[in-house]
Amino acid sequence: MVSLYEIGEPLENEKVIDYIKYTKSNKIGTIISSNLSIEKSDEFWEKLVESGLDRIIVSIDGITPEIYNKYRRNGNLKLVYENLNKILYYKKISDSKLLIEWQMIDFPWNKCEQVEAKEYALNIGCNEFRIIEEVTKVRLNYKNTLFVRKRNCIMPYFTFNVTAYNTVRPCTKIYNEPMIIGDLNINSFQDIWNSDAICEIRDKKKIKNRIGCKTCIE
Repeated sequence: MVSLYEIGEPLENEKVIDYIKYTKSNKIGTIISSNLSIEKSDEFWEKLVESGLDRIIVSIDGITPEIYNKYRRNGNLKLVYENLNKILYYKKISDSKLLIEWQMIDFPWNKCEQVEAKEYALNIGCNEFRIIEEVTKVRLNYKNTLFVRKRNCIMPYFTFNVTAYNTVRPCTKIYNEPMIIGDLNINSFQDIWNSDAICEIRDKKKIKNRIGCKTCIE
């Protein structure tokens, strides 16, 4: 499975549909997460649905503009609904197997809309509705804690995180740390996956020496 998203809006990438088609042709699944607050043509949404994309996570943290915009600053909820309806429409007429997940971050101010949001999401045709924990504050406090992780992390054993610049990191959780372990502009996947840099990261005895990793609680 290839996750074509991390920080930022993946649908801003002009080649995202080409990426999906390429992975599909190689029998690899794809998933993206979008806030859908982006202006695209009807043709784009039709091509996205028919591209072979397996799952799209739609991040909508409120069903009214007042609640939605508390977190999604400068977002356009009306546009989000329009785009979601287009995805649902093209999925229906093309008999696509695309899974649509409405995802809502659990905030104190949107608890009053969570039940109604779930009902609405499932009624209009979304396959799943999920509430996830808000972790921004936790991650921002990583480097301010005296906590030292005792167990090793499984992330470097099964993930390969590639940035938009083809550099590689072993983790999708910690962003503002020097955790680059390779560059696909220079090295092959095999070289990076079996390199000394990633082997050192996989060594639980060296957690205390890893910037970022040692205070991670995930």
